[in-house]
Amino acid sequence: MKTSLFSILTLLFVSSLFLSTTFAEDFSSIVLEGHTGVVNSVAFSPDGKTLTSGARSPDNSIPLTGHPLGVTSVVFSPDGRTLASGSGGLFEYDDTIRLWDAESTTHKHILTGHTANVKSVAFSPDGKTLASGSLDKTIRLWKLP
Repeated sequence: MKTSLFSILTLLFVSSLFLSTTFAEDFSSIVLEGHTGVVNSVAFSPDGKTLTSGARSPDNSIPLTGHPLGVTSVVFSPDGRTLASGSGGLFEYDDTIRLWDAESTTHKHILTGHTANVKSVAFSPDGKTLASGSLDKTIRLWKLP
């Protein structure tokens, strides 16, 4: 299996009853492998059918090309159509947030302004604002189109 820095994994759930019964009662787990670097962040799409992950990986063979070294945080917009990723690495710093079309994995925008690793990204409930937190000790609120 080809490993990716930022991968989108589609999970097929038998039913929501299976999820609530299996995971809530006995704390069992399903193991997803494939990253060669530390997994920093995971997020489910609002419909629960897709799981995205952000990691530090040396191979840079990714479906969402852009961040040069690592993805520190990932999140889906409330409508599930946009994915946001924050970046930062140990030696090569990107310090950006990238927005992607969640279905096609097409790059849409780069948000710049942080001066250190972006450690966290979160959409507002209406999807019109993206918040980002950084090692530069700031939180930025981005008004989205």
